Amino acid sequence: MLFRSVRQRQLAARARHELALTDSAAPAPESIEKLGAMLDSDYVLSGTYLAAGDRRLRLDVTLSSARDGQPLVVVSETGSEDALLDVVAAVGDGLLLGVGLTALSEADRQVARATLPGDPNAVRAYAEGLARMRGFDPLGAVPLFQRVTAIEPEFPLAHAALAEAWRRLGRQADEEREAKLARDHAGGLPRPE
Repeated sequence: MLFRSVRQRQLAARARHELALTDSAAPAPESIEKLGAMLDSDYVLSGTYLAAGDRRLRLDVTLSSARDGQPLVVVSETGSEDALLDVVAAVGDGLLLGVGLTALSEADRQVARATLPGDPNAVRAYAEGLARMRGFDPLGAVPLFQRVTAIEPEFPLAHAALAEAWRRLGRQADEEREAKLARDHAGGLPRPE
């Protein structure tokens, strides 16, 4: 989920808990309606992935109307783990085209790629760390973010996330160190990041 504030993240975590939403199943239409009402959202984006043998994966994503819980756009893409960002980009293009917008330009794709690590193992650890943070588990997120910074030491958002985890744990010196590393490597990020 994309959120503009900490409050939105907290509301989403609460809604996820109250509605007993899981990562393994697509939400039912009535859950989508309730989620939309709780988050004051018009749309809900949900998805699943399946890791198949030989390092291949399938990503299924659904954009649903929060008004009635019905799917508006369904996109499925399959590819190799090594091309994870290409699979995600293809899903994004499918969603954009499905709602009548144009696909991202190559320049926009480059900007988006700067917000994720390049190594699939780092992407996985980063996503799991962010999920831990959303679940109010900064202690569980720390080793995941540390794994990302070990794999890709110049990826600034992992350092920023690690700084936030340290902040929540009251470890000021660690927070400051990671925040400085994030700032030092942030040159290639889009301005909002």
